[in-house]
Amino acid sequence: TGRARPGGVALSWRPRTLKGFFRIRMAMTMAMMGSPQTTTTANSSSGEETKWGTRLLCVFRMRYIDFRLAEVEALEQMACGLGFYRENEGPRKGEKGTMFKWEAPKGGEEARDGPFWYLRAPTREAAEKLAAVVGERGVLVKCLVDLWSEGDTLEAMALDLRQGAVEDATLRPDVEDRKSRVACFSDKGSTFKFSCEGFGRRIPMQEQLAVIDVLCRACGHVGKVSLKQPQYDFYVGNTAVSPKEHNLPSIPDHWYFGLLLCRTTTWYDAYKLSERKYLGPTSMDHEVAALMANMAQCRPGKLAFDPYVGTGSILVACSHAGAMTYGGDIDVRVIIWGKEKECCDVKSHGEFVQNGKVDVWTNFDSYGLPRPLGLIRCDASSLPFRRQAACSEDLFDAVVCDPPYGIRAGGRKQGGRQAWMRDREVPEDRKDSHIPSTAAYSTSECVVDLLDLSARHLVVGGRLVYFFPSAVTGEIPRDWLPSHPCLEVEHCCEQELTMVWGRKLVTMVKRKPYDPDEAGEHRKRQLALGSDLLKFDRLYELVHSSSGEKSKKVKSYKGKKI
Repeated sequence: TGRARPGGVALSWRPRTLKGFFRIRMAMTMAMMGSPQTTTTANSSSGEETKWGTRLLCVFRMRYIDFRLAEVEALEQMACGLGFYRENEGPRKGEKGTMFKWEAPKGGEEARDGPFWYLRAPTREAAEKLAAVVGERGVLVKCLVDLWSEGDTLEAMALDLRQGAVEDATLRPDVEDRKSRVACFSDKGSTFKFSCEGFGRRIPMQEQLAVIDVLCRACGHVGKVSLKQPQYDFYVGNTAVSPKEHNLPSIPDHWYFGLLLCRTTTWYDAYKLSERKYLGPTSMDHEVAALMANMAQCRPGKLAFDPYVGTGSILVACSHAGAMTYGGDIDVRVIIWGKEKECCDVKSHGEFVQNGKVDVWTNFDSYGLPRPLGLIRCDASSLPFRRQAACSEDLFDAVVCDPPYGIRAGGRKQGGRQAWMRDREVPEDRKDSHIPSTAAYSTSECVVDLLDLSARHLVVGGRLVYFFPSAVTGEIPRDWLPSHPCLEVEHCCEQELTMVWGRKLVTMVKRKPYDPDEAGEHRKRQLALGSDLLKFDRLYELVHSSSGEKSKKVKSYKGKKI
């Protein structure tokens, strides 16, 4: 206890059990067996990449499980634009070594819901570009690691790091390539830091020091410790989750070691709804809004539109990402009048005033974000854009919204109950206080109008990101999604809200210019009697009528924040 080894790492650790003592002792012995104290540094300056690319470890946060891979793929399109193929898909001809690839984690099907996923980057440069964007914008990614070694036990990981021995022979060139880049291990002037994290358990500080000592002995590290500004930040991860423990998926014991490329922050917590000045009953959660902005690839120079803006939660996230914003809503009281709020500091035109009116503009001013270019009273069925104008089409880079689908709030569109009232002109003295009449807006019609306005006003390559309901009932097709001839589904991520129903975050990309005749024929088919879309008009009734019925049990961590 308290002995300092050459290299500056002091081992101050007292094992709690005899098993723990022999475990660390065996790891230290295996790390020092028959090997010199420094690793080879041959070709360390050349930076050559093997044909297998750079193998990364993507560490996720345990929330919104089905959204995680899709967010990384969207951020990769912003960083590199190379694309992905899944672990069960082989590269097409000429694509090997040019795209990113997901690889399933160890531990079977349930381990896919865990925090660790493998990611193959085609080049080291592509990995660094992705890490730069993820570190700045990532919501569900905790960190990105250049994976150097792994093993089912600490001893196996240390031996793998020392000798480059792996179970899969195809990974050996990749491991050797990483070992050629670790010249820092034999540099006495280098500074380093270790970050040890456990999934399903907390690694005590004494055990962390012991693990660090084992790894330093394995790689012959002679540098100095620097916790504030290290040259090399190393990551050590461990999974050891038994079934039904802490309400988490069961994952076998496994160890990971590598160089930390980026670590994200919870930047979106600055926009918490609990601290926001102006809220409504359906204001989008700040974390989900940040996810939607990433899926829409909002960034400086882009224009994002929300046709159901409400209190502006989604546009706040898009504005944080640097995009210009524009919004519309059917309720004139929300976007123009706002509400009076007492006993609060409200920022108006750069100055704080007491007991003032709050509105959508207040939210942007209080965060110091650029205001939207405009807020208009409209609905998706009749946008106030001139269709004859050449600039009315290919107008927006992204349409990001949460349309009303009749469970928490029903949809409304402009129109009166009596036909003779529609053509009446509002007197001048009542225009400021006039509330236009509205009519019911079915879910099917709302969705068809949303896809049509996106196909018409998005640029080619622009993205539509919206939520669509799903229900665990026999009458509602769970895997069905609305379509449009100009739009292609890129991602569909499901969030299970209850045992009966949930919602899907759908990302669609515009692939070709808008054709009015083709779009009109498709609209007729979508709203034709007997179509699957019309079944969603009865979603509220079906969800609440089946709430007492026995449905299949879902994993409770799927839709929760953990």
